[in-house]
Amino acid sequence: MQHNHHAHYHDQHHHRSLGRKFGIIARNIQIIVRETLRDSSIGSGQFMFLHRIFLNDGISQQELSRILDVDKATCARAVFKLARAGYVRRKPDGEDHRLHHLHLTDEGIEIMPRIKRTMQMVTDICASGLSGEEQDELLRLLDMVVHSTATAIDTIRRTT
Repeated sequence: MQHNHHAHYHDQHHHRSLGRKFGIIARNIQIIVRETLRDSSIGSGQFMFLHRIFLNDGISQQELSRILDVDKATCARAVFKLARAGYVRRKPDGEDHRLHHLHLTDEGIEIMPRIKRTMQMVTDICASGLSGEEQDELLRLLDMVVHSTATAIDTIRRTT
């Protein structure tokens, strides 16, 4: 029987790819959020925007974009979808009419307990099967990865 060294190399490194694992986890979380909130017209993409507006009532769209580290166009699309669905109200600034402040509507406030339950469910699912010590270690390691990737982004942006 012929041994395929390339296939062995591929398999060994394929399952050890951090980027691939993070991608799978991110997609799985998106699916969980989308399926859980399917009837609310809140997509997994708008989820974090809605939560951040809840935490920072009156935040400007520009500040929201900065805090979530997304480009202005992505932020504008998400806010537009949330406003169209009736969860967010955009209020022009009294002095600077280019600036809009974001507030949750009554419907947005009403859905927040469900959003929080969904966030907790995702956390519980991600932590299931891990001891408290393992969760602490995983969070410590993930913090290191977050720092490394954020530093790399800063470096790339400065050099391009």
